[in-house]
Amino acid sequence: MDAFQRLGIDLHSLLLYVVNFGLLAFILGRLLYKPLLRVLDERRDTIKGNLREAEELRAALDRERAERKEEAERMLAQIREEQARARAEAEAKAAALLAQADVRREEMMREAKELIAGMRARVYADVRDDVAARLEAALFAVVGKKTRVDAKALLDAAEPTQTPSV
Repeated sequence: MDAFQRLGIDLHSLLLYVVNFGLLAFILGRLLYKPLLRVLDERRDTIKGNLREAEELRAALDRERAERKEEAERMLAQIREEQARARAEAEAKAAALLAQADVRREEMMREAKELIAGMRARVYADVRDDVAARLEAALFAVVGKKTRVDAKALLDAAEPTQTPSV
């Protein structure tokens, strides 16, 4: 003990310091340290729960994205099928319309040819009648009144059996 006193340390004060420190450590441990540890543990648990929830949400989001992507691909494939079907229907309708147009064109061509042939025959008959009348008038003027010549009979005799084609 003399050694402590030579250093200027009072044992009685030292004992009071140790008891005071122990008492302070005990009180602070009970009132401050344990509640602080409890709050930190609760905070740690909350953070872990939030991280776990975030992972679950991320996984759910990834699943949802995958489902949406599959649905979009399915819809795109369906749209492409519908487009192909519509294109095929349109091409079939176009082909049918073209076939109908070809049939109608052929009918119109046949009708036009028949009309032209009828008009040709009428024009030929009109020209023949006109030529016969003029020939008769010319013969009458040349020969005079003494002889009556049938110009139509002359034209019939001189004409070929078929009408000329254009």
